[in-house]
Amino acid sequence: MLGLILLGGLVAVLVVLAMRRGDGPWLPLTSVVLELLVVLMLLTKPGTGSPAPDLTVFGRMGLALLGCGVLIGVWHLLHQLVLARSR
Repeated sequence: MLGLILLGGLVAVLVVLAMRRGDGPWLPLTSVVLELLVVLMLLTKPGTGSPAPDLTVFGRMGLALLGCGVLIGVWHLLHQLVLARSR
């Protein structure tokens, strides 16, 4: 249930980031935090038995995409901070 809430929040933040002009660093920061929480959930696999099962190919692909999203989000955050300083 928590994973679905995180995923829904991440999708909502990414839609807002895609549809409007960035006014500050809060939306990129929120997306980076949510992506890192989803990565943490994928790596720790809460609610699974002992021993924890390995990730499938799709799980590893999701981790790679989330890693790219974190890098893009950090870059966007830094860009917003530089723009805010220059104004």
